Amino acid sequence: MKVFAKIFPRKMPTRKKAKRKVRLEESYHMLHPRPVVLISTFWKKPNVMTCAWTTPVCDDPAIVAIVLGNQSYTAKMIMESREFVINIPSKQLLPKVVKCGECSGKNVDKAKKFGLTYSKAKKIKCPIVDECVGHLECKLLKALKFNGCNIFVAKVVGAYADRSYFTKCWKKSIPEHLAGKIFCLGKIKK
Repeated sequence: MKVFAKIFPRKMPTRKKAKRKVRLEESYHMLHPRPVVLISTFWKKPNVMTCAWTTPVCDDPAIVAIVLGNQSYTAKMIMESREFVINIPSKQLLPKVVKCGECSGKNVDKAKKFGLTYSKAKKIKCPIVDECVGHLECKLLKALKFNGCNIFVAKVVGAYADRSYFTKCWKKSIPEHLAGKIFCLGKIKK
């Protein structure tokens, strides 16, 4: 308890700085930056889309969640196939990542159009995006529909990454989403 008392004194200082009101529809920006990823799926054909709403849910077992719009072609593919891959791109891929988020894969082969390559995943039928530096192969556990969005909760059944980028944590920066088409690249301190 002494350590706690040193960090948090009995009397907390009062903040004098005014805080501005944040519009509720923009409040999620306060939870950014978030890694921007490519979600690959397969149902009748492969597809890839950009996603910034991903989060770990549990570490043992490894459970993750992604959020996609209800009308998204990728969301429909995940509902059918019950699996997907979270592909983590390098900063060099950012222009292609942005383009993959600007059109639907329903009538366009985005991998072909934007110069991406699919390879066989190790544990599931969905492909991985070869050019990415990390991959989480996921099997769907639960899908929740909420206000125009699908929340997909999935078990990670396979995970692997380029050793020059990741061992126990990221050694090199990956693209992060701030808002709209605004991205950043954090600096990794060694």
